[in-house]
Amino acid sequence: VSDGHVGGSLVLGRQLYQYAPSLNPNGYILLYFHSSLLHERIFSEIDLGPDSKVWIISADGTVLASNYQQQGQSIAEERMYSSLIESYQNGQTDFSVTVDDQKSLGVCSWNEKYNCFLIATIPYSYIQNETKQIATNLIYISVALLLGSLVAMLLIYASIVVPINQIVDYCRQTSTQENRIPIDDNNPDEIGFLARTIDSM
Repeated sequence: VSDGHVGGSLVLGRQLYQYAPSLNPNGYILLYFHSSLLHERIFSEIDLGPDSKVWIISADGTVLASNYQQQGQSIAEERMYSSLIESYQNGQTDFSVTVDDQKSLGVCSWNEKYNCFLIATIPYSYIQNETKQIATNLIYISVALLLGSLVAMLLIYASIVVPINQIVDYCRQTSTQENRIPIDDNNPDEIGFLARTIDSM
């Protein structure tokens, strides 16, 4: 029994066989899935961005289930179906298509077992907006890193270069000069230790 759709439901059918004493067919098992179940349990969980669409389409272009189009309608009149078939015949899984006057990226997967396509379309505008957002975030991160580097450089300058300059200025004073001003560096690092040692000398 081939898979198909009947009155708002998807039908999956398989033949049952008797294993003993021979593999004779005994009958069929049919499972009916209402299309709303797919929409509520599967398609509602798929988020590919605003205006993105998902279809399950039979090989002849009939919509079996979708978050966009009613079941049983045909998409054969749309350019998407011809683009889909062309890309599939060329061994590609993606193609460009216009859906609701929006240029979109289409991605398809063929299920040979059930003889149908799973298709998703994502508007290029959404992809471009996401790319711009990523680029903007990268610029913000770069600026933050640059400012952080400048602050770190100023802190290093204040903690190392300024005390060294004070020591050099102190050492330039002549030994006979009155009122020698001590360096008076109380920092607990090596440069502070050197400054206090020079003061004591």
